[in-house]
Amino acid sequence: MAYTYKDVLDRQKDLKLREIESVAIIGVGGVGSWVAGFLALSGVTKIAIIDNDVVEATNLNRTFFTLQDAQDARPKVQAVAEWIMARRECDITPVKSDYEKLPLSFFEAYGLIVDCRDTSKPLPVELASKMLITGGYNGMQMSMHINPTDSIMGQSPTGYTITPSWIIPPVVIASLICTYILSSRRRKKEWVKTVNLNNLIARFLDCPELYEGIKESPVTADKGVGV
Repeated sequence: MAYTYKDVLDRQKDLKLREIESVAIIGVGGVGSWVAGFLALSGVTKIAIIDNDVVEATNLNRTFFTLQDAQDARPKVQAVAEWIMARRECDITPVKSDYEKLPLSFFEAYGLIVDCRDTSKPLPVELASKMLITGGYNGMQMSMHINPTDSIMGQSPTGYTITPSWIIPPVVIASLICTYILSSRRRKKEWVKTVNLNNLIARFLDCPELYEGIKESPVTADKGVGV
C-alpha cells in the first residue's frame, strides 16, 4: 500500500501542532540542520536553508551529515536538502550563500526565520518581526532566545575549534526550538534562558542532588559550535 506523507502526519494530528507553512533557517550546521529536519518531518512544507559552508569531518560528531558529504566537501544546504527529500517531498530551497548577500525581499516568502548562524552578529531589524526564536550551545550549556533583538552569543569571536562539542546538546536545543515553534505558548516579550544539560536532566527527574554544584552561565560565544 502506498502512503503519502499526509498519511504519516495523521499519526500526530491529535497533538494539534501549529500548522506552520514556511520557515527560513539561516545556518544549517549542528543546530540548524536538525531544526530543518525536525520541522520538515513535522509537516512544514516550505523551507529555505541558507548557509555558505561545506561539510567537514569535524561536523560529523554532531550532525546527520555523512562521511561522503565531508569527503566531497558537499555544501551543507545540499546535504540537508537531500536528507529531508529522502524522507518526504518538500518545497525546500537550498541557498549556498551568506544571508547578507540575499535581498531582504527573499525572506518575504517565509513566515518565520530561525537564526542558527555561527556568529554573534544579530540579524538586521528589518527581519526582526519574523525572528521568533534562536538558540545555541557551548559545551553542555544551552541557550534559547525568544523574540530576540540582539544576539545571545555576546560579542566575542566564535571559538569553533576549541569549544567542546557533542551531538546531544545541539539535538536537544533543536528539539526545544521546534517544540516552541510548533506547540508551546508564545511569549510576547524578549526572553533569554541558559541551562546546563545535566541540570536539565536533574530537574526533569526531580533529582537535583544528581548534579549539585554544576554552574550555569550564559553562552557568550561559540554559537558556531552549535550550528
